[in-house]
Amino acid sequence: MTSLSWPVSAGISRYLFLFVLVAWTAKAHGQCSVQWLPGEALAGTNGAVFASTLWDPDGPGPMHPVVVVGGNFTAAGAIRVGNVATWDPVSLAWASLGAGTNGMVTALTSLPNGDLVAGGWFTTAGGVSCNRVARWDGTTWSPLGSGLDGTVYVLTALPNGDLVVGGYFTTAGGVSASRIARWDGTSWSALGSGMSMSGSPAIVYSFAVMPNGDLVAGGTFATAGGVSANHIARWDGTSWSALGSGMSGWSSSNALVGALAVLPNGHLVAGGDFSYAGGSGANYLARWDGLGWSPLGSSIGVIGPSGVVGALATLASGDLVVGSRFTTAGSQAVSNVARWNAIAGWSVLGPGIGNVHDLLVMPNGDLVVGGWFTNAGGVSADYVARWDGTGWKALGTGGINGQVSALTTLPNGDLVAGGTFTIAGGVSANRIARRDGAGWSALGAGMDGYVSAVTTLPNGDLVAGGAFTTAGGVSANRIAKWNGAAWSALGAGMNDQVFALLTLANGDLVAAGRFTTAGSVNARNVARWDGTDWSPFGSGMFGPVSTVHALTVMPNGDLVAGGEFYIAGGIYAQSVARWDGASWSALGSGPSGLVRALTALPNGDLLASGYLVSAGVGVWNGTSWSSFGSGLSGGWVNALTTLVNGDVVAGGTFTTAGGTTVKGIARWSGTNWSALGTGLGGDTNDPSVSSLAVMPDGNLVAGGVFNLAGGVVAQCIARLTTTCPATSVAVGSGCTGSGGPNVLTATTLPWAGSAFRSVATGVPGNALALSVVGFTTLSIPLGAILPQGVPGCSLFVSPDLLEIYLPAGGLVSTQLAIPNAVALAGQVFHQQVVPIEFGTPGITALTSTNALSLTIGVF
Repeated sequence: MTSLSWPVSAGISRYLFLFVLVAWTAKAHGQCSVQWLPGEALAGTNGAVFASTLWDPDGPGPMHPVVVVGGNFTAAGAIRVGNVATWDPVSLAWASLGAGTNGMVTALTSLPNGDLVAGGWFTTAGGVSCNRVARWDGTTWSPLGSGLDGTVYVLTALPNGDLVVGGYFTTAGGVSASRIARWDGTSWSALGSGMSMSGSPAIVYSFAVMPNGDLVAGGTFATAGGVSANHIARWDGTSWSALGSGMSGWSSSNALVGALAVLPNGHLVAGGDFSYAGGSGANYLARWDGLGWSPLGSSIGVIGPSGVVGALATLASGDLVVGSRFTTAGSQAVSNVARWNAIAGWSVLGPGIGNVHDLLVMPNGDLVVGGWFTNAGGVSADYVARWDGTGWKALGTGGINGQVSALTTLPNGDLVAGGTFTIAGGVSANRIARRDGAGWSALGAGMDGYVSAVTTLPNGDLVAGGAFTTAGGVSANRIAKWNGAAWSALGAGMNDQVFALLTLANGDLVAAGRFTTAGSVNARNVARWDGTDWSPFGSGMFGPVSTVHALTVMPNGDLVAGGEFYIAGGIYAQSVARWDGASWSALGSGPSGLVRALTALPNGDLLASGYLVSAGVGVWNGTSWSSFGSGLSGGWVNALTTLVNGDVVAGGTFTTAGGTTVKGIARWSGTNWSALGTGLGGDTNDPSVSSLAVMPDGNLVAGGVFNLAGGVVAQCIARLTTTCPATSVAVGSGCTGSGGPNVLTATTLPWAGSAFRSVATGVPGNALALSVVGFTTLSIPLGAILPQGVPGCSLFVSPDLLEIYLPAGGLVSTQLAIPNAVALAGQVFHQQVVPIEFGTPGITALTSTNALSLTIGVF
């Protein structure tokens, strides 16, 4: 590659061009930052739902009622919320109620005037001090006096509009009120002397309003208003009375009434944790007919569900729905929710659901169920679901319902994700899915087991590895190939799991994992597929567990494997080994710990991560191992990648990076670790990043188990972008030479700290290609520069940097290193390629490609 003078402009060297480019940035440019983009929505919320109610935002106005749910969550659908949110059954959209509360919501109710009331563990609502109870008027939150001094577990409205709260507190608005209190719209008052219990705390968990307006309260208490009342009592507006001898377990104090419901005939049903009601056997569920207690359904021999009952609801038909934690109801096998009909007895609601905390009947008869679960009857549903009478449905379309363990991009830029999920973007996709600009789609019928690795072959085919035995319904043992239309096996596959895949420069595929055979040959944990057959890499790896989790290629083409082993090819190699094409060798004494990820840096250094004793990430400089900076701690480091500017990103379960608190993901700038925004998070589970990939547009994609990314909703997969993106736009039209149409295409984007690359096509073998790079655009016919310029061919770029390239097969590949300087953000330069054809005598033709207008991005 040499410089060439140009008749129009003196031209400058590559180095002077770069100097001028940096100096040129004296003009103003915006501040650059990275930010997480909104991702896949939730099929519900990102944490447990404990309470629900119907609320009409405009009372008697034209608006329809919406469902309000409360619990311990920070996101619902695609939006951020604060432990309380609304779901519209018509638009199917979630909405927030201001800033919500700063703590768990365990109770909800609507008042006759249209206000919504929430109770729970919180101390503020919408930023306003509201001790454990607050009112939402459709616009703002406000306190109810000075609130309560303890937790609220249940709320209800009396016929006169007064609000009653129950829970674990001793004062309401400064007034003594033991576990139960009333708000009349202005002030708090006690209901007699409230509830008490000797030897253990008294708590009110449930309410029911009887047809005559009396209030029934259930919980863990022995007295109500000084009257003996075992766990259930009735308030007639003046005083408390017992309902028979109440409930008991193996002792009178060992019982709980957690749910109450009124049947159409006025009978009261109580559910909870008890064995006796009124002295008679009644397992967890009993009915009060006004005179005494009886087991529900005793006439046909049903004595109630087989576990604790925590939620009850009466359907319009008069049937009762019971939910909480049980596996049988009468003779029926159920999963935590069942339906009782006085004539037909117990029946199931489809395949059931996880732990149920709350039940709500909607105006159309549908049942909303809240609790602690992520699927309902096999349908992806995050902590809240709807039964429409025939099947379960999610409250939202849902995103990805399981871990994303592997990521790669296809030649056209589409993203492929593999993992344990069966739903992607609301679309059925068994363990593998593809995302284009429009959304997610399945790759055939997918796999019957999880996918832990994906890669692409030179022809664009996709290869997936994991724990499956079929792909698209075809037998494929732990590894399969997708050709864009169908899955096929790669020989006989492996006899155990595949954890890592890598495509070599010659197109061969390397698979690694925990297996001993590949195809019909012995291949311990690592094997090569040449397109036809499997072959081993020497004698492979040995150790107590003997697993290879990671693969990478060094700049010189050597293969490196990392995992849990201590022998590679018969030599000692702790956790990491290198294959030079003929044999395995150790890299010093190896890193101390299990290796989950590897990546090679451009300078030849090797990074290894996993659960390393010293720093989470270790670096091999060709001679020795050392910690990478001050290291990552607090968990595993499962994934490594490099950004477009060369910075390293690590993902996993760790919580600190270089002493800085992070959430599962961190960035190394070359001198120190830093957080990527507020990182990844979600519900009560710690976030886990399992895979990382850089998209062709430079964006970073993280996959794993999480549902928030930098404060926005992104379920199991998230994308990080920059406010200063790199762009490439074609300008003008190329012309045609003896090699065909001249077209210039960017193969990478112009990022600071990277090499910008482009390819020109249609360059004949008898030509030299002149790469023209400049700061400004022109429009000069090439015939005005040299008489050999072909008519219709023009120079579009000022010739500030000129370089000569030799074509190969009609192609010319160019590259230009861009300094890693933030000041370059937003700066524009241009490129064009001018083929100069030679013959006898000398130059015979001058043609040109289109130009590229390039904006430098900073990540």
